[in-house]
Amino acid sequence: MTPYQTQAAQIGATLGRLGVKRCVVEVNSIGDAFIEMLREALAGQQVKCELREFVTTSPSKRAAIEALVVAFEQQKIALVPDETQANEFEAFSASATRGG
Repeated sequence: MTPYQTQAAQIGATLGRLGVKRCVVEVNSIGDAFIEMLREALAGQQVKCELREFVTTSPSKRAAIEALVVAFEQQKIALVPDETQANEFEAFSASATRGG
């Protein structure tokens, strides 16, 4: 099993354990192959979760990050307490580029 297949299996198990009904997956670059691995993992684990593909562009990435920030600020979403996850979000920074 490749590292990506292992990751897909772990994500599939987590989606199943949490009862997630829909998951949006970025399909740029490696994401195209990864979503297929995730579909296989979900089928193998008999997890029913709809996977929606998302193509990231500079404008869509900006819109997604802005929507995420607003959702946190308005307490429409929250994170499961996890130290690694919290460190990732705290380390995130943004800067403007020519492309936006």
